Amino acid sequence: PTSALVPLQVYNVLFGQILRLLKLKPIGRQYFDPLSPISIPKHKVELWPGYFTSISPTKTGVVLIADVAHKILRQDNVLDYLKDMMRKSRGGNTKKMAESNLIGQIVLTRYNNRTYRIDSIDWKKSPRSTFTKRSGEELSYQQYYSVVHQKDIQDLKQPLLVHKHHKRGSGAEIIYLIPELCTMTGITDEMRKDFKVMKDISIHTRVSPANRGRELEQFAKKINTKNSTKEELSKWGTKFNDKLTSLNGIVFDPEKIYFSDCSVMTNNKGEWSQAIKKSKVIEPIKLLNWVVVYHRNNKKEMNELVNGINKVGYPIGIQMKKPFVKETNNDSAGAFVDAIYDSINDNTQMVVCLLPNKRKD
Repeated sequence: PTSALVPLQVYNVLFGQILRLLKLKPIGRQYFDPLSPISIPKHKVELWPGYFTSISPTKTGVVLIADVAHKILRQDNVLDYLKDMMRKSRGGNTKKMAESNLIGQIVLTRYNNRTYRIDSIDWKKSPRSTFTKRSGEELSYQQYYSVVHQKDIQDLKQPLLVHKHHKRGSGAEIIYLIPELCTMTGITDEMRKDFKVMKDISIHTRVSPANRGRELEQFAKKINTKNSTKEELSKWGTKFNDKLTSLNGIVFDPEKIYFSDCSVMTNNKGEWSQAIKKSKVIEPIKLLNWVVVYHRNNKKEMNELVNGINKVGYPIGIQMKKPFVKETNNDSAGAFVDAIYDSINDNTQMVVCLLPNKRKD
């Protein structure tokens, strides 16, 4: 019943208050510690340690489910990113490229440690543009950030980032952000492909089970011993156990995986990915009519993808013909939809779209 969920909602609201008393900042559904950053200067990256938490019912009762987490922040700002893009574009359509790469990205404003999603870029506005406060006073964004956040904006010609803040029961509130004051979050595709970068980041983010347990026990201890959180919990007559809950695990016997030409036993980790690379599937389906849609800038990646699919399919017994490839000059969702409709017929078995960016539209 719905009424049974009310205590859980109260517990989760209470725990959110506890996390804020610990000076942790919410980013998405997780909380992170901006006061204990882990800097990796050679890659211009820093990590904020934090936690994923949820209070939920289980067979053993109501428990706090928690895990360690890390938020990756880049030390460059959005303006740096825009300028770098201009240098690399070499006279191309910089605005379109910037929108393609930035819209949908999450940025952090360090003056208040809040995150915002970039919904669009207003190229007609700049820090010199003015707005009217609720008091009726008109001032520029440059003046506002100087007075309210004590931030002096250096580049007065930069465009403004647009965030649409949706409120219940009302329309979206438009929030304008200064690129120079917005820190990029996450990692770029270039960084993801760089083994050294990922290795240095993983030193901190890949936490062993033993260290993970110690961190979570220290987290629980901090909740129970810090004066402000202790006082808040005492109001509700609540306390969290300093020790992790122990559970009895189940170890399954290894499974046998059958292929058309052999069978293999999984190892103690349930791993059988190596076997599937060289063993034929039991009922392969011939892939005779398939389509690949790609943007003109990704022709090289398209050829690599098609060659890779063929290379993987042959050893496992899947016969493939060359796909019908459709190139689009526009990276919009509508252009890809039109390209798909132009390419498919009643015999089409599969459509693969190679997207040029991570935009969610």
